[in-house]
Amino acid sequence: DRLLQRLMLAQEQQPVDISKTGVTLLNNLLGLAPVLLCAFFTQEWHAVPELSDLNGLSCGWILASCIVGVGISYTGIWCQS
Repeated sequence: DRLLQRLMLAQEQQPVDISKTGVTLLNNLLGLAPVLLCAFFTQEWHAVPELSDLNGLSCGWILASCIVGVGISYTGIWCQS
């Protein structure tokens, strides 16, 4: 996977004409399907609290986690190109 990404993003190769932001979005969206499938089959959703149980601080931590995850993904793509 990483070798294929490097091949498609490196300037000395013939890169695919897509931005790093686009690659990050594509990578995260395509990775979402297997994660949701695994969560469904392992019944992980039972461990998730109801939305009404979440307070502002909990929502803030979830949002911060999402932002950091996207940042890590973007940085990985940026380092490989």
